[in-house]
Amino acid sequence: MPDNSDILDLSKINIERAAINKVSASMARFYNIMPIKIERDSVVVAGRDLSNMKLIDDLHFMSGLNIRMVAAKEGDIKEAIERYYGKEEESLGEIIDEAEKSTSKIPISGKAENDVDKLKEISNDPRPLLQNGDTVTVNYLLDLMITRSDNSAANCLIDIAKRENINNLIHSYNWNGSEVTRKFLSRKYEDSGYEKIRGTETCALHAADFMYLIQSNRLVNPWVSMQMKALLGRQLDNTKLSTGLPENTMFFHKTGWYSFWTNDVGIVDDGKLKYIVACFLPLEEEIALGKFNLLSEKIYNLITNRNN
Repeated sequence: MPDNSDILDLSKINIERAAINKVSASMARFYNIMPIKIERDSVVVAGRDLSNMKLIDDLHFMSGLNIRMVAAKEGDIKEAIERYYGKEEESLGEIIDEAEKSTSKIPISGKAENDVDKLKEISNDPRPLLQNGDTVTVNYLLDLMITRSDNSAANCLIDIAKRENINNLIHSYNWNGSEVTRKFLSRKYEDSGYEKIRGTETCALHAADFMYLIQSNRLVNPWVSMQMKALLGRQLDNTKLSTGLPENTMFFHKTGWYSFWTNDVGIVDDGKLKYIVACFLPLEEEIALGKFNLLSEKIYNLITNRNN
């Protein structure tokens, strides 16, 4: 426990809006923390458990900055959260009795049924899909979203990252036209201004650029880029472009399907060659699989021959 002289009195501190914008209200309430200020490349955060590495890791990932924890009284933190973030709003999870498909406003607790296509579950993955009342880390949610296409995990991550931060990132890389929305959620429960957006949309060019930034350690910062690449390397669905690559080749990728669209995008690395490939086909997955295999094999052979 810190000495009383080291405990900050939050009522006497000028809390910076820039720091508050780095931490979502849902995360602040869940961990009972209060961001105070930005110091160069760090966010100063008041809390009670200063050695909680899961908390520090989650904050680091979501803010893109280093984290410096300082001590404050639990009651003072709760009062500051209410003062600066406002009173806790009703979560979409609480509307589940009235909505067929919903999502949670609590950062790492799944409050809704998982709407991922259960026919496409990975049989050799022992992890269950996100369920009501689960408590997991941000990293676990990212893992489920990338390796399992878990839609509830994706929805929770949007709540944590905050719509404003997501849009700012999209605009900063000039991915104009790409949109990120919550999966399988009635438009009337979306953020203001998104009621009429059709859904998550992007293109192969933007997806390839996203992977290029990861490979060059320029997506947000080197640490975030390396963490994302590690997650992409654990992708469990290897039924598309992976099938056309040699066995000794690593493929760091994100794959998916929706209705009449099937996609796969990633970083190919065989130890000698590295390249990005992105393919979005307007075909049902069962029809698209053979085309992904042939396309991937031809691209690999073409680049290999050019570099010999």
